[in-house]
Amino acid sequence: MISPTTTKVILLSLLIALALTPVSAGNSRRLISSDPLARGLDLAARKYPDEAAVEFDKCTDLTRVTPHQLSLIAKAYYDAGNTSSALIIIAYAVSQERVKREIGEMAYLLDLRGTVLALLNRRDEAISSYKLAAATQPDLAYVYWHKVGRELVKCKKYKEALPFLKKGIKAGRMNGFVYTDIGHCYMLLDSPAEAIEPLTESINTFVEARKRDHDAYMPSLIQSYKYLIQAYEAIGDKKQASVWQKRLDALVGDFNLDLFGEH
Repeated sequence: MISPTTTKVILLSLLIALALTPVSAGNSRRLISSDPLARGLDLAARKYPDEAAVEFDKCTDLTRVTPHQLSLIAKAYYDAGNTSSALIIIAYAVSQERVKREIGEMAYLLDLRGTVLALLNRRDEAISSYKLAAATQPDLAYVYWHKVGRELVKCKKYKEALPFLKKGIKAGRMNGFVYTDIGHCYMLLDSPAEAIEPLTESINTFVEARKRDHDAYMPSLIQSYKYLIQAYEAIGDKKQASVWQKRLDALVGDFNLDLFGEH
């Protein structure tokens, strides 16, 4: 017979062994940590924002947390739907000199703050944050200018939005979204003739992107087609509207075939 004392010793040994056993996740191996920051960062990296946020709530000292880790904490809170905590972390981070020296992290945090504020319909504040991000990281300013333009459109400030949307143009497949927004903005300004060129460009860009990424851009491509057809109808060019409608019908037909694996 094993004595109760021996049983307790065995159980305690098993618990200690389990706590020190490497846990596998993909190709990596790590130790279970007693540090809530380490646990939170690990959970955030594994895409468990809700659980990560719970661990981050236990952290009481952020003075030694790196700028990148502060970005991860803020993003985890945002992904968990805890916008108030995300904004608190971002406010703390952007006030730190150590973060200001890390241009990439600073711009990321300002961009994230803009996203959170936009989600909360605090659009003027979101626009200000995106503008600060553009000023912080000029080589990526076009990304933030596009976001400024989008927020201005949501505020129905279409004329003010257009220059920012145009500043969002840069070589690359993401231009399809920018050209669509520019064309849509012209439509909202009741200038359908001016919408035709950017909408045509958005379709061409998405078609090229689709060759590389198949149907990743289909919803946006279809939307551009619809806007372009509306633009031609608005200027009374029924012939071109019909041509683009037939192209859209063929595109959607091909897309449906793709879905069922028939070609």
